[in-house]
Amino acid sequence: MSSNLSSYMSRQSIPSLTQFPELLGSYKRGRLGRCKFVWTAAELELVSLGFRQFHSSQHDVVQHLHDLIRSCVKTSVISQAMTQCEKAAFLHNNPNLRFNFSSFSRKLHASFQDQFDSIAPRWIRFPSLAAVRSKLRQCAILATMPHTILTRAFSVSKLHQQTFQMIHHRAESIRHSDSPCHFYDLPCVPTHHQLYQFGHCFRCGTGLDWESDINFAHICTCETAQHEQYDICVCNDCADNSTCCNSCCDKCCRCTCQYCYQGIHHNY
Repeated sequence: MSSNLSSYMSRQSIPSLTQFPELLGSYKRGRLGRCKFVWTAAELELVSLGFRQFHSSQHDVVQHLHDLIRSCVKTSVISQAMTQCEKAAFLHNNPNLRFNFSSFSRKLHASFQDQFDSIAPRWIRFPSLAAVRSKLRQCAILATMPHTILTRAFSVSKLHQQTFQMIHHRAESIRHSDSPCHFYDLPCVPTHHQLYQFGHCFRCGTGLDWESDINFAHICTCETAQHEQYDICVCNDCADNSTCCNSCCDKCCRCTCQYCYQGIHHNY
């Protein structure tokens, strides 16, 4: 860890993400050579979850998953940066710094959020749309194979295969549980690919442009999701549809209620 970072923390000054390579972690672009994106388990899980959730959808999900991965990379980079800054603060000799970091961390986190958006095009590695499309094709290959680690698919990395199998086994255990679990669901594909002031509804993808359209809900009713960290933003219609409709079919469920949205009844 850079001693300069500890100096920044002792003064409670906000460092630049580009000054300290360790703050960017594995996502930092190289100065020389190819800047190929290195897939980690977090991004592979997003692609695998997206394949399972949206494979029967009529929407083109490549751009949607690409946006989710960019958001995941941003979260990972900022999380790594905050961890390194916290370590640097606690290593410093100033006994008051440990106490002060908790209040300073909010300002630091907000600054890193703003910095990331400005430096991302030049400093951060992201997968291309072609790379996401390639991973989805690999998911299609894995979906036709026996779910065992003894069989390796050609052109599919071991990490990707293990991630896909983990999601399959988790989905199987959820399917046989007493109540459906939506804790691992991804946001629905936006109905319109344009900017809205408050984003899109998590459950149906409708754009949210007015504060009156915003409703917050837990992503699932299970105990794991009963925390503000897992709240989702939904539109008025999805907030009102709290019970399952009577028009669900096993193959193609179009309902947007919390039990049916995005085809939870599909036979994968």
